[in-house]
Amino acid sequence: MEAGTIIRKSKEYIEKHIDEVLTVAKIAGTVGYSEYHFSRIFRQETGVSVMEYVKSEKLRRASGDIRNGAKIVDTAVKYGWESHNGFTKAFKKEFGYCPALLRAMVMSMKQLGGKNMNEGMTGRPEEHAEKQMLFEKLKEMVLTLNPEEDVRNLEQIYLYACQIYQGMKRIWRQIFWNRSPCSGSPSVFII
Repeated sequence: MEAGTIIRKSKEYIEKHIDEVLTVAKIAGTVGYSEYHFSRIFRQETGVSVMEYVKSEKLRRASGDIRNGAKIVDTAVKYGWESHNGFTKAFKKEFGYCPALLRAMVMSMKQLGGKNMNEGMTGRPEEHAEKQMLFEKLKEMVLTLNPEEDVRNLEQIYLYACQIYQGMKRIWRQIFWNRSPCSGSPSVFII
């Protein structure tokens, strides 16, 4: 089988089974190759490892789910993360901003009557970008998708999203990092 066909078939399999636990062995089995040989071909053709590609696709899908109103914790579990923290770290590494900020921006745009943000929100700005730089990238994407959008409306949405995001950070800190006087460790419980 030609390398291009192998990659196409494996990507189709990944796409169909993205919300399942995927392993190199499962994916390699669908195209009839050993894990080693398949991994080598995949990296050679795509420039990334199989599992890096799977993680990236899961995060891209998770971003879409969050933009469509899904809860962050539910989305993390759906795509195989065991904790909110692990998902948030992976999301931020992939896109340069945390999922709570994405959710806050979507919520604020809906509340202020903004347009749909379901496209163009998966670009990856610099790794440790500042809030303002992220907003500029976001504004650029929104204006590309909706050239008639009023910039003042976007700035109002940004300020509102920042307020929501700060409130969410406070809530998470209160829920997960209230230290118990005896243990000194965070009190964690599932909501």
